Amino acid sequence: MTSRIADLENRLAAVEQRLAKLEGEKAEGSEHEREAAAPRLGDEFAATASKHVGRVLLIFGGAYLLRAITDFQFVPTALGIFMGATYAVFWLFVAYRRGGVKSQRTGAAFFGGTSVFLTLPLLHEATTKFGLLSDIEGIAALFVYCALAMTVAVVREVKSLAWLITAGGIATAGASLVTLHSAVPVAAFLLALGLGSLWAEYWRHWLGLRWLGALGANLGVLAMVVLSQSDRWEIEPGLPFVFAVVLLAIYLSSFTYESHIRGQLLSLFETVQALCAGGIVFAAAIMAVQSGELGITTAGVLSLVLGAGGYALGIARETRELRYRNFFYYSTLGLVFAVAGTGLLLPLAWAAVVWALMAVIMAWFSGRNGWVSLSLQCTFLLLVAGIGSGLLAT
Repeated sequence: MTSRIADLENRLAAVEQRLAKLEGEKAEGSEHEREAAAPRLGDEFAATASKHVGRVLLIFGGAYLLRAITDFQFVPTALGIFMGATYAVFWLFVAYRRGGVKSQRTGAAFFGGTSVFLTLPLLHEATTKFGLLSDIEGIAALFVYCALAMTVAVVREVKSLAWLITAGGIATAGASLVTLHSAVPVAAFLLALGLGSLWAEYWRHWLGLRWLGALGANLGVLAMVVLSQSDRWEIEPGLPFVFAVVLLAIYLSSFTYESHIRGQLLSLFETVQALCAGGIVFAAAIMAVQSGELGITTAGVLSLVLGAGGYALGIARETRELRYRNFFYYSTLGLVFAVAGTGLLLPLAWAAVVWALMAVIMAWFSGRNGWVSLSLQCTFLLLVAGIGSGLLAT
């Protein structure tokens, strides 16, 4: 009897073990099924993107309704344009509100981009097609909107909106330049847009945005320099040189703040942009001298001042603490402007003497401080002095 009871207990224990094992496998299987049925990241993104695309289509539907009301003269044209502009700017405000929540920044990008695509063509048509704004008023309205959109992009960290407003602003300004023949306001706007994109990238450490803004600023001023030679464009002869100097000044001052106040190393962009802006200034100066709007002495003195400023920034304490890239940048900038200034102010033979003396000074400083870049500048100055004096040809 005792043995049978023991046998039953063993069998019961075995059955319990098997039941426990089966329940565990079922629990694991159900957990696996739940994980398989759970939405993936890609599915969630696709669902979110499709939702935002649907909203964007609805917003565009509302915009087309307002356009139809205006085209069929249900409301006066001025009132219809005002309603459309208010409608478009409202979605920029929605983007600002959504951008305050990190999880909703994708929606902020969609709403901000929609506002850009609605507002920029509207402003262009209000100036060119409907004539409600003058050329200066149209560019001023474009500047105000781009400033608001760029502020929203930077404050809410919506990089795509910053790219859209920079590219869209350049395209709209180019269209206004062709249609309205108004080069001065367009160049001023592109200068402001380039400066805004530069500081947006400095603040948020975005990559590439400042290249696009600088391209627009350079093309705007360069177009002004070229178009001033045509009789069909009403541009004062001295204005292109002024705008070129402003282009160089705003970028060099920004680079100086970045390196000497914020203590950052300068990169390839600063080098390329300084060369481009300097080349545009040189071209504008040649045209201004030929037209009699600028004296060679004035251009030479300005170049010497910029050269002295470059060397002063190169030997400053902030530059020496961040050696070596910043020193090479500012000293090379100073060298180029100093050579150009002396070449403009002095006869070539006397300028060669000055360059040779500068080479001696560079060699002395290089040997004392161990700065290799000054040795390179010494070599360059001797080469230029040899060419200017005719010694190299001899």
